[in-house]
Formats: sequence, structure tokens, C-alpha cells
Amino acid sequence: MSNLEAKQNFDEVITALLDNNHPFPSHFLHAFSDISSENLNSLKKIWGKINNQRRASLVADLESLLEADTLLSFDDFSLFALNDEDPAVRSNAIRLLWESEDPHLVPILIHLLCQDPSDLVRAAAASGLGKFIYLGELDEIPPLLLKEIEENLLNTFNTSGNQEVQRRVLEALGYSSREEVKSLIEKAFQEKDPRWLASALFAMGRSADRQWESQISIMINHRNDEVRAEAVRAAGELELVNLRQALIEKATDMEEVWDVRVASIWSLSQLGGE
Repeated sequence: MSNLEAKQNFDEVITALLDNNHPFPSHFLHAFSDISSENLNSLKKIWGKINNQRRASLVADLESLLEADTLLSFDDFSLFALNDEDPAVRSNAIRLLWESEDPHLVPILIHLLCQDPSDLVRAAAASGLGKFIYLGELDEIPPLLLKEIEENLLNTFNTSGNQEVQRRVLEALGYSSREEVKSLIEKAFQEKDPRWLASALFAMGRSADRQWESQISIMINHRNDEVRAEAVRAAGELELVNLRQALIEKATDMEEVWDVRVASIWSLSQLGGE
């Protein structure tokens, strides 16, 4: 396809984005993958004219498409969308970058974590930084960069008044081998709020530390669906073979909720065996 043809095709995408009388055609979503600088500049000129709901929905649809086809890349578009005035667009754009391991994203995410006025965006930024802690534990990013991420997350945990932000920070820190993270997980595990319990279990699963087996074992039968789901996922993440039978029972229990059954099946695939 010539540059002129590509430009003409993207003009159709822009026209569709501005058409509020019809749904945005899904077959145009691929046009945002590896978007050319010319097409991105064309998009920037009309972006503010697209209504907020359509902008947020577009980024969310791109995330769903990326989950189905990881060969796509929306990084350039996502970096642009991080500057949108709508918090929903910014938070969706952060999630759209979940496949990227580019260390240059770290200062951007730290800025959003610490400076963005929206707790929705700050929570998403915290989640996005978790991947880079994992890379740091594998020595795939510089130690100083890992330390900067951890320090900013810990500071946010201690100073943020928003529990959603704090829970996402805790989940991100689950990958960290820093000693103080264990006490944060333990404290969250003692909370009565099921949301904190779920986040604690999520962090346990990321910890690569089987010291949490007894806590996970107890929570597999918790009355809250989300807590049970996170417990069975953590059992798979940590390959807790002693919990194999409990997972089999969850997977085959026709009265169990779907999310817990699916999580149990995934965890059993991690454990292996007959």
C-alpha cells in the first residue's frame, strides 16, 4: 500500500471517529497499531473534537484487541493518549501499554503515579509499574531504576488517602524482594475488607515466596468470590502442590462461581501432574 493510499484509508478512520450517529467500526481498530507519524499527527488535530465516551471506549476496545492478538502494538498511540484531559482515557491508555517493557516508560508512569490529579489514573500507573519491578528482580533494568520505582510506590502507599491506589501499589510491590513489603502484605491480609484480602493474595502470588502457603490455603474457601479466586490463582503462581486436591475440588464444583473455577483450572495447569 502506498503512503497516499494509507493516508486516504486513515482519513476514513478519522471520519468514523467524528461520526457520533454511528458506532465506530471495529475493523478500523487495526489502523492504530504501529501507527505512522503522519497518521498520528492527523489524529492529534481532531482528537479534541471526539466526545469523551468515544475516546475512552476506543482505548478500551484497543486493549481488548491487544489481548486477542499480542502481535499488535499501540505504544505510540498510547503515549499520546496519556495526555488526554479525561482520566478514563489516561487510565485506559496505561493499561494499553501492558505489553511494553521499555524502561523509558518508567519516569512517565512515576509522574502519573505521583502527580496525576485522578486517583483512577494513579491506581493504573501503580499497576503499570509492577511489571518493571518484576523486570528489576530479573536484573533486566538497572538497580537504581528499580529502587526509584520501589521508593515512589512505597511513598505513595504511605501518603495516599485513596485505598484503591494503595491496593494497586501493594499488588505492584508483590514482585519486590524488599523486606518491608512482607509486612505490608501481612497487614493487608489482616484487614476485614475483602478487597484488601484479595490484593494481599494477589501480592502473595507474585512474591515467589512459599511462606504464604498457610494463608492462601485458608482463603481458598473464603465466602467472598474475589478472595477465593485470588487465593486459587496465588496457589498456581507459587506452585503449591499441597493444594492440588483443593484446586481440583474447586475446578469440578459445578456450584462454584465461574471465575473461581477458571482460576482453579489455570492453577492446576501450573502445578502439572495427573
